[in-house]
Amino acid sequence: MRREEISFVSFVHVVSRFLFFLSMAGTIFIGIMVFYNVFMRYIFRKPIHWTTEVTSLMLVFITFLGAAYMTQENKHIKFTLIYERLKGKRKKWIDIINALAGSVFSFILFWEAWKATKIAYTTNMKMPSLLGTPYYIPYLLITIGSLMIGLELIARIIVNLKTEEKGE
Repeated sequence: MRREEISFVSFVHVVSRFLFFLSMAGTIFIGIMVFYNVFMRYIFRKPIHWTTEVTSLMLVFITFLGAAYMTQENKHIKFTLIYERLKGKRKKWIDIINALAGSVFSFILFWEAWKATKIAYTTNMKMPSLLGTPYYIPYLLITIGSLMIGLELIARIIVNLKTEEKGE
């Protein structure tokens, strides 16, 4: 691979890994917050009313920021009945076609989420809840996550095409 291709793939992998560690921290945060809320509710009879909203937002955070790393590691959900029977070039081309289709979907999701983020931000839309969280926050998480998934899939295409050329 050329230096630019290696740099692009490495950069995308590093950002995905960083976002994955953030999502792991979010998972730990949810666990602590739910435990604390249960403790406060049943021991002191003073529940924390905003826990459900923050937990819901954190689930969006965890899902979309961790998904790019799962894509990088090829740990996402997949059906392999036919794929496992393929070998060599056929398997690589199925990987490339699959990554291309996934990246198209991811970039469409990115674009639509970006438009929703802009609308929510400019109109100051807020959730009808206790905290009144701005809607642009979860939309922005979806925007970032879908962009990173698409970039990971493009990186996969680059790697597959380059290994195909060398006959590896």
